[in-house]
Amino acid sequence: MGEHSETPCVEANPDIAGIGVMIAMITQAALSFVPPTLAILDRRITREEREQIIVLPWGNLVLLCSLLVTGVSQARSNSLSAYHGLMISTLAWVLEGNLISVILYSTMFQRPLA
Repeated sequence: MGEHSETPCVEANPDIAGIGVMIAMITQAALSFVPPTLAILDRRITREEREQIIVLPWGNLVLLCSLLVTGVSQARSNSLSAYHGLMISTLAWVLEGNLISVILYSTMFQRPLA
């Protein structure tokens, strides 16, 4: 009863699931929903607002591509655990959400420009 059984842990990988990476990506994704929401709530969309909303997802796509490149390179060298693979797919969905919302915005809310 005095024996201590160690459970296997996932080796930390701060390139994918570090606290800084997580905070940066979730903050970027969350803040990228603010301008489209404000543009829709005031019920008046100017030409500048429309252009900014359409350009907005590019920052998320850059982060998404860098995360995917990191994941693919680590998977090729067999140093990517299943946990970190799931973290990559989850963060990809979080970052991709704004792109989907902009596509929906551009197709559903085509109003005359103010």
